[in-house]
Amino acid sequence: MADSQQTLLPGETLRDFFSWTIMYWQMAPYDHTQHTGKELRKDGFDLAKTRYRELKPVLDKLTRLEADHNAEEEATKSAARRNDKCIGAMKFHQQDPQKENFFTPCPTLQSESFRLPDSSHLKI
Repeated sequence: MADSQQTLLPGETLRDFFSWTIMYWQMAPYDHTQHTGKELRKDGFDLAKTRYRELKPVLDKLTRLEADHNAEEEATKSAARRNDKCIGAMKFHQQDPQKENFFTPCPTLQSESFRLPDSSHLKI
């Protein structure tokens, strides 16, 4: 969108959009009509409302997509941090296996959702 005066901001109401772009919207119909004062303001508001209704669904969708992207990114970072802790624990064990308290359990392995398969049937 070439003109920032025609582009509303995410989460912006029609009233806010019109109030900060009022000069643009009042001047747009000025060349096409002989209206002045209240009539010009009403014409400008009608143009702003039309533009708002065109852009609002698009901006709402972009906001949702951005929120979804940020949530996925945060989940990926969180998983990477958990993985780093597990790798760190394994490296610590490899460096000095004789050291007391040599192993810090991996948080992923401690979670309730992680279960090892039953191996009671195996002969050792």
